[in-house]
Amino acid sequence: EKGMVGYVSVDFVAFRDSSGGERLWAVDLNVGMHDTVVSFHLFRFITGGNFNPITGTFHAEIEGEEGDGDDSEAASRSGSAVGSTSRGSNKGRREMGWGGERVYTVCDAVYHPNLASVQYNVFFNLCRLKGVHFDLQDKVGTAFILVDSFAGGVIGMLCVGKRHPDAMRMLGESLDFIQQQLGISRGHSDRYLPQGTFRSAIKEVKRRIDKAKALEA
Repeated sequence: EKGMVGYVSVDFVAFRDSSGGERLWAVDLNVGMHDTVVSFHLFRFITGGNFNPITGTFHAEIEGEEGDGDDSEAASRSGSAVGSTSRGSNKGRREMGWGGERVYTVCDAVYHPNLASVQYNVFFNLCRLKGVHFDLQDKVGTAFILVDSFAGGVIGMLCVGKRHPDAMRMLGESLDFIQQQLGISRGHSDRYLPQGTFRSAIKEVKRRIDKAKALEA
């Protein structure tokens, strides 16, 4: 009716109400390719996995690692939505990509002024030496997003883990790695981060990690 064709993104806010129940509010509608869509497609590309619409989980195709039986059963119940498979069938899970569960967290763009003085080969060699990388076999780790050239001082990170706390921890470690190699940043970018700095990004990630640990305790 509105003549919209193509990608449409919906922004949700998830929270717990006063009684402790989970609530989900739709707060915005974005017409076009949004940052969250791009990051999800990158996540799906590097893991080679599939989203299970029945369980709301994402599973990577990993040799020797299979998903829970519930995922296979949910797939068989979903019919034409994801294809048919026999209940509990390993072959069915492999065909549909129900392997190890993976989650991700992403920081689309952080600004560090000292990035402009670093060459690509030097930076990524340091990443390999310090173990900050993406494991193509296990489908976990950190993938850097080259939002702009290093001359702009901006870089993004997408961290994939088997659980949400793992992915968030990797993001924190990646930010710490950049700060250790490039120094503490007190600058900001009017173009990329008008209301934040590199240090505020680290602070926010650590706050979320501490909150996740408190919920698990």
